[in-house]
Amino acid sequence: MVKTQKQKEYNKKWNAEHVEACRKYRKKWRLNNLKKHCEINARYKINNKDKVIARELSRNVIMKDHCEICGSKEKLEKHHWRYDKPKFIATLCTTCHGIQHSKTIK
Repeated sequence: MVKTQKQKEYNKKWNAEHVEACRKYRKKWRLNNLKKHCEINARYKINNKDKVIARELSRNVIMKDHCEICGSKEKLEKHHWRYDKPKFIATLCTTCHGIQHSKTIK
């Protein structure tokens, strides 16, 4: 099934408005499909070794208290500029982090 742009926008808006319901659904699915979840997780680790290694090596790197792009102090995440340099990270809010990844995809 191919989703249209309109469907994707609707789903994104709905998910943003129902964050807690989505979180509960994903948790319930994970518990009911534990074997499938483990298979998906294992496949991700095989296909994205550099990301997994970078995540592990950067666990002890302390994040700043604000987004390095917009200055926000809400919903901060670590962003790897390069996976071959796992300790070279930036502290970004979820919005700026998403923008940075969309720039690399296009």
